Amino acid sequence: MRILLATYWVVPHMGGVWNYMLQITLESLGHEVDLLGYGGDERNRIHIVNENRKIE
Repeated sequence: MRILLATYWVVPHMGGVWNYMLQITLESLGHEVDLLGYGGDERNRIHIVNENRKIE
């Protein structure tokens, strides 16, 4: 199964939604999980964390 966890907050982020996203990923063994949110210092870009890819 392919899963996309998306948030409008900056990821990676300490606490809150970031901890939840990591926990879900670990529990999703055997599934393909992507984490998507705004990209750290570059708040005008979307960041796909596990692929280290940024989208304008």
